Amino acid sequence: LKETHFRDKIGTLSEFEDEMRILNDSIPPNLKNVVFIDDLDRCKPQILSEIIEALQLLEVSRKCIYILGMDMHIVVKTIESEYAKLNPEVNSSLNSNNPLEHGAGYRFLEKIIQARLSIPSFDVDAMSRLAGSLSSQPDKEDPTEHPSSQPGMSAQLEQVKAKNELPAETEAPRDSPEVAALIERYGARYFRNPRRLKRWVNSFRIHVYLAMADKIDVSAEHLARFLVLCEKWPGLVAMFLAHPQLFEAWLGGEPEIESFREAVNSSDLFSFQDAIETLQQDSVISLFKGDSSVDEGDSSVGMIKADELRLLCDWYDFRFYR
Repeated sequence: LKETHFRDKIGTLSEFEDEMRILNDSIPPNLKNVVFIDDLDRCKPQILSEIIEALQLLEVSRKCIYILGMDMHIVVKTIESEYAKLNPEVNSSLNSNNPLEHGAGYRFLEKIIQARLSIPSFDVDAMSRLAGSLSSQPDKEDPTEHPSSQPGMSAQLEQVKAKNELPAETEAPRDSPEVAALIERYGARYFRNPRRLKRWVNSFRIHVYLAMADKIDVSAEHLARFLVLCEKWPGLVAMFLAHPQLFEAWLGGEPEIESFREAVNSSDLFSFQDAIETLQQDSVISLFKGDSSVDEGDSSVGMIKADELRLLCDWYDFRFYR
C-alpha cells in the first residue's frame, strides 16, 4: 500500500484539539483553561459560520471553558441570513411557529452557549468619571464663562498665539479648561458606552484644532453639541438639512410634531419617523436649542441656527449612512 500521511489531511481543527488536550493534561486538576473569543459580531459572515461550526465540533472537555464576546442581536441575524442563503425552506422550518419565541438564529446558538451573561451598562456616575479621566486638564479649573458665550475658536486661537501660550513640543498635549469642561459635561450625559465616548472625545479634540486652523467661527460648545448629534442622532441632522424651514420654525417653538409628519412623505430617501419621535426628548432638544438653566435664562445664546448647522455640516462633510 502507498504510504498515506492522514495527519496532513485531518485539518487545523483536529490539530487544535490535540494541542488543547496536551494543554489540559499539563495543568493541575483544580485549574481550567479559559479561551476567549472576542468580537464575534465583527467577523465576516463566512468566518463567523466557520467559527460556530468549529465550536460545535470541538471535543468537550471539563477542563476547558470557552467565553464568547459578541452582540447577540448581530450574530443571530447573521446566522439567520446565512441559513436563508443556503436553503430558504430549511430556514423557515427552523423558525418556531410561536411568534413570542426566539427565532432560528438564537435557537442555533443555544446549542453551543451554556450560559449567557450580559455586561451591565455604565451608569451616569461611572461615565462622568471616565469623561473626567479622558480630559487632559490637570488643574480641573472651571472656565470663567459658560462656553457658549466664549468667542469663536478662530478668535480664541489668535488670543492664545498673542499670549505665547503654545505648549513646548516636548510637553504632552492638554485640553483647555473650556474643552475639558465640555468633555465632562456632554460625555457623561449622552454616552453610556466607553468606546463611543472615547470616539466622541477624540473627534471633538481633533475638530477643535481643525476649526481653529480653518478659522471656523463657531464656539467650542456648539461644536461639541454638533458632534454629539452626529454620533448619536445623525438622522435628526439629516432631517433638518432636508427641511431647514421646519428647523427654524421648530427652534422658535413651532411647528408641532404633527407638522413634521406631514412634511416628511414617501418621496424621501429614508424614513424620518424615528427622528421625529426623538425630537420630543428634552436631552435632544437641549442640543439644538441650548439649556436655559445653564445659559442664565437666555436659551437663544446656546441655540444652533439653521445657517450654522449647514456651515458645520459642510465643513465636517456630514453624511447619513442609512
